[in-house]
Amino acid sequence: MSAALDVRDLSAEVDRAITHGCRAEFRVEGTGVAVSGRYLPMTSALTPVSVSLLVSGASAAAHVLGRPVVPFRAKGTVYDRRTDWHADTDLALPSVSVLLYLDPLDAHTGALRVVPESHLPEWTGRSADLDARAVVLATRPADVILLNERTQHASEGGSTRRQWRADYVALPETPAELELLRAYVAATFSPGWDGGYDVDHYPSFGSAMLEALEPRARETLERCGAIAAAEREEAFVRAKRTQ
Repeated sequence: MSAALDVRDLSAEVDRAITHGCRAEFRVEGTGVAVSGRYLPMTSALTPVSVSLLVSGASAAAHVLGRPVVPFRAKGTVYDRRTDWHADTDLALPSVSVLLYLDPLDAHTGALRVVPESHLPEWTGRSADLDARAVVLATRPADVILLNERTQHASEGGSTRRQWRADYVALPETPAELELLRAYVAATFSPGWDGGYDVDHYPSFGSAMLEALEPRARETLERCGAIAAAEREEAFVRAKRTQ
């Protein structure tokens, strides 16, 4: 990926997918954390630009982590309010996200805020320190952010903003790392979760994505239970909507 990436096709694809595939907002709330908006996976034949970027982005993710990676999932999201401080994982398995915001953003319009070094094992910062230590990443639509998933991040101000995101996890090298990847899967998929999108046309692991992956990446997704976990989540949504 390049900072000069032309994202016009991706932007149009995200808009189409959100318009046609989202039925309702999602909202995630936890201890001091709230995230809401509309989102859906972009890994199917309906989202070829996203699939291509997900696969090609693996080289950048591998370079950052210093080891081979497994492309996990790509998503299009529309956020409509602030996002509280949080990290996307606390697991020791290395993982990174590639982010493209499809609208110009700055400190007043919802740009990503990060706390440098908060992804490191020795980081001991308190929640009260986050705002004081935050760095605002102002971006244009062509800019690419690579974010360690253990990094504390948030957004403040602004209103509607569109994001494309692809997640990558380190290819497990030991049985312990495989167990960590299974824990990552368990934290990602829940059989009782409904994200408000069309799971039939926008599955988490679409055939277009799986066919484009290297064999060892596809085999790892199967071995860690990711594909089966996503299918259970999607089956719950289908059953819920036929009641």
